[in-house]
Amino acid sequence: MSFYDNNPTVIKSCLLRMDKPSFINHALEIKSLFLGLDYEDYNANFRYKYSNLYVWCRDVYRKKFA
Repeated sequence: MSFYDNNPTVIKSCLLRMDKPSFINHALEIKSLFLGLDYEDYNANFRYKYSNLYVWCRDVYRKKFA
């Protein structure tokens, strides 16, 4: 089971406890997962999940680390 198979709330909770380098690495991995999905119907929920997580990561980074 991958870290990113969890509920988005669980992922966010884990990300909030990370230091800056780990947070950045995971945010970039979420971005690559989002960009790696094609536009098929069966990927719609994953695209929505990863896009929302990446936008959340950008906002949290600005507030927490900038």
